[in-house]
Amino acid sequence: MPVIHSKYAVRLAALRRRYGLVLAGALLALLATLSVRLLEREQRLPDFHAYPAGPERKAAFIAYIQPLVEAENARLHLERKWLTELSGKTAPGWYDRWLLGEMAEAYGLGGHQASDEAFIHELLLRLDVVPGSLALAQAAKESGWGASRFARKGNNLYGERCFERGCGLVPRQRTDGQSHEVQSFPTPFRSIQSYIRNINTHPQYQAFREQRARLRKAGLAPSGLLLADSLGSYSVRGEHYVEEIKQLIHYNGLEADGGGSGVSD
Repeated sequence: MPVIHSKYAVRLAALRRRYGLVLAGALLALLATLSVRLLEREQRLPDFHAYPAGPERKAAFIAYIQPLVEAENARLHLERKWLTELSGKTAPGWYDRWLLGEMAEAYGLGGHQASDEAFIHELLLRLDVVPGSLALAQAAKESGWGASRFARKGNNLYGERCFERGCGLVPRQRTDGQSHEVQSFPTPFRSIQSYIRNINTHPQYQAFREQRARLRKAGLAPSGLLLADSLGSYSVRGEHYVEEIKQLIHYNGLEADGGGSGVSD
């Protein structure tokens, strides 16, 4: 799947040079739709119980999840490049403004102006990749390497909750008075998309986004090991959870094995 995205990236760059930003924006929308259609042909996770617990199961899990994370990061990378180029235009056209409005809505930033530098800055903070090593480590931790009940029955790789009755699976250990469920997704790819969107929009992860921007400003690609320190609020276990995620990245060689930034500017 990353090969498909690489081909699109090359063609998009050539068409952008020849026809400008409007066509590039249209192709971004087409790419997003095509990506979802291709990746959603697989409706459920493989049965990772079929692999012995340990290195074999881990390898199978990484081989399955990593291309999906890379595909979503590749899409975000193209959208970020489009937004960066748009921010340098003095008078964006109607299609640019429409697509910008769609992005603003998707990332929780309503009432925007294309010429508003503060708005563009905040959208660039949000419209960025989540390092592959971090996405893989958290998926492994939250889903038990794809073997948890929530992963197997709900395609939920990251333990994301929902609060409407019937929106997911009821935790067996849910205490009296609680109403949350663990969200069900139609496909594993949708779970990955939701996780990345959550990291990129939720107020609790503002520090993560700012640290990622500082790395970019310093000319460094986002690093899962470095950015994990900003995710203490992801779990009630706080810093203990962060250390576990960092250990997962380090012990399983996720940054060294092509699971680093996923895509860089």
